[in-house]
Amino acid sequence: MFFRTPRFIRRWIRRRMHPMAEESALSTKQKLSYAYIFFAWNAFALVIWQLSKGNKYWPVTQGLAKKEDFELDRPAYGWAKALKIEKAEVYRFGSHGLKKTEDIQIDSEEKKSQPEASQK
Repeated sequence: MFFRTPRFIRRWIRRRMHPMAEESALSTKQKLSYAYIFFAWNAFALVIWQLSKGNKYWPVTQGLAKKEDFELDRPAYGWAKALKIEKAEVYRFGSHGLKKTEDIQIDSEEKKSQPEASQK
């Protein structure tokens, strides 16, 4: 969908902005695109560097996300919660056969959140 800019914003911008020469506009656009390329490439390099160091949770170490957000995204946790299984065992099938990897306990988190809701 197309979003139309409100009229008062368009008037305010037109009063304060003046037309640029075409060559100057192209030059400014080119400089901004080089700056964008530089910052995007450095951000990409930072992510690749973090992953190459073995830091799978790089947003956590950079302060962009919490560790709990990554734990909740696992498919095993989501299925256990959807099926209302309080204690689940996670098995993985790989090149070495079937192997138990972890236990998931959901009851502690849900019991903590239920009393808070009933008190309000």
